[in-house]
Amino acid sequence: MFKKSIIQKTLGAVLALFLSVGSVSTSWASAYWRGGGDLTAIAAEKAKEAAAAAVAVAAAWVARETAALATAQRALTAARAAAFGIPAAAAAVAKATAAVAAAEAALAAATAAAADLALGVGVLAAGTLVGQGIDYFIDWCWDPVCDLTALNTNGPIYNGPATDEEINRLIPEMLSIVGVQNLIVSDLDPQSYQFLSQEIRMGLGFTRGAAAYTAGRSDEVARALKDLQQELNTFPDTIKNFVEAYQGKTFHSPVPELVRAYDDFSAAIEEARLALMNERSKPGADTAKIDEALQELASANGHFQQVREDASTFEDLPLVGPDGAFPSLTLDDYKQFMSDCATKGKDCLPSEEIALVKSLVEAAGVYSPSTPDGDFGDKIAEWDAFFHDNSLDYPLFDTDGLTPLEVLSNSATVKSDNGSWLGIDLNESPLMEWLRGLDTQIPGTGGCSLIKGI
Repeated sequence: MFKKSIIQKTLGAVLALFLSVGSVSTSWASAYWRGGGDLTAIAAEKAKEAAAAAVAVAAAWVARETAALATAQRALTAARAAAFGIPAAAAAVAKATAAVAAAEAALAAATAAAADLALGVGVLAAGTLVGQGIDYFIDWCWDPVCDLTALNTNGPIYNGPATDEEINRLIPEMLSIVGVQNLIVSDLDPQSYQFLSQEIRMGLGFTRGAAAYTAGRSDEVARALKDLQQELNTFPDTIKNFVEAYQGKTFHSPVPELVRAYDDFSAAIEEARLALMNERSKPGADTAKIDEALQELASANGHFQQVREDASTFEDLPLVGPDGAFPSLTLDDYKQFMSDCATKGKDCLPSEEIALVKSLVEAAGVYSPSTPDGDFGDKIAEWDAFFHDNSLDYPLFDTDGLTPLEVLSNSATVKSDNGSWLGIDLNESPLMEWLRGLDTQIPGTGGCSLIKGI
């Protein structure tokens, strides 16, 4: 049996932990800040309730601070009105108002940036789980063959690579399965789009090509084989570009900006207070109105000060790494995942993986008579547990484990050497042997064998 990719095996374990505790969604943006809870520990414990609570804590923090800033802004508006006719006080209140606006902008920018990175995590999850399905279908349907069958045989089953239009329709559906809702494809950065779209294109191609074989359509199988080999050959660069785009990124905490804004705000409040007190000491001053202005300033300061104090619990959170949103995968994690697949069947897999594979097969317009409900979970788990040479993966782990991005990099380099995963040669598959037996003209020869047991 040809060698499997660590991307499908090891990252599957990370995703089994990460995705089991909640979906990746733009609504999670603020949850990645440390104050939302230790997501690494939550993932390790597979505690859905705790993860939901962490998300709620972070979301509540953002809502609370936004509301506090809004209250401070309203108090400043009242203070400005009360200080009308006192130029020095009005000017200072204007400075404080600008500081609050800067804090609001910092909070909004940080939330938006975190949402973008959360979307990237969704792409990583969806693309990896689709890749798990691709590897499975390569082994199951092209090494040697499977029973995937076209739902409609009136026209071509494999008619070339999936079009951009077809993929763009599928991307929002695929991402929604991992929790990214209401996505517009144009929201994806180029590296994420290429990574996810190429995964989907390959998935559709491998399943349709297999169904074309089942239908005995040699010309379509030949075209699929040529197109899919090209996809496999170019995908390492796609992975490299995706990894480079996300390596070192963090979920940004707005604390530094909030601190600077509060310092400016506090100075402006003091300036306004002194101006008001000076005015109050003058003969004929409207002390009632000035006292009202002073009271509103104190209220505004109290609300913003609470924001400043609350912010001290939040810090940047890396995308990957021991303390990241995606923790590193250890060798023990990997072994546990394999053991779970051997004993628990599809329960070892994220439900999102099973749903993505089912959705991909349905989108391809094919089905498996031996798996009529489209749930390939138990078959994939069995394949994970019993048809994989674990010794090939063990040497890749060090004491710190592997981050998901390192797993991806290894899948395109180390794990694709010597004919495995992206380094396979489809010209050595049983489908090619069948085509050769038909004297079908196929370009390309040679490569590492795909035949099981070789």
